[in-house]
Amino acid sequence: MKGLKRDPKSYDALSGAALVLLAKKRVPEAIAKVQSVVEISPTSANATLLGKLYIENKQASLAETALQKARELDAKNADATYLLYQLKLARERKTRRTDW
Repeated sequence: MKGLKRDPKSYDALSGAALVLLAKKRVPEAIAKVQSVVEISPTSANATLLGKLYIENKQASLAETALQKARELDAKNADATYLLYQLKLARERKTRRTDW
């Protein structure tokens, strides 16, 4: 995290910090770092990582938005496509349970 002190907008430093925070199970802080990464470098991979973190933090609607952005940036992003499908299935299961 020393790199962030030298350059708070450094893509590499932000990415590294996010991974360290994720490993420490500090998901909300990791989300904040990855949001910064996405602002600096809006790639499909970065948006997918943000979507995964939102899923980990049980923020389905934000995850869906991030994953849709990932698909806009790369329509062949299989990881984002799969995760969007999983979110859709989970939403349908939840809806069926509340319809009883």
